[in-house]
Amino acid sequence: MPRQFLILLLAGWILVGCQSSTRVGESDLAPISPSKLQPCQAPSPLMSGSHQEVERWAVEQGFKYRDCADRQAELAETVKLRQKMLEAQNEKK
Repeated sequence: MPRQFLILLLAGWILVGCQSSTRVGESDLAPISPSKLQPCQAPSPLMSGSHQEVERWAVEQGFKYRDCADRQAELAETVKLRQKMLEAQNEKK
């Protein structure tokens, strides 16, 4: 008898949990960081043709490119994740 009671009680909890499923709305999604929305910087002009200056400029441009590429990859991943969440929500409707 106690075992059957526990099974019925557990089944009731499961059914109550199914009725109150959470849905993801636009207000539930965290805002996208403003740093991810910044456009990439234009390359700075090369001021002189000396070997040392060209090398310093090339390294600086490489760091700027990597930073921008990382931000764009993070933004793309965030948008993909949001899209999946919203598609899953629409399929449940």
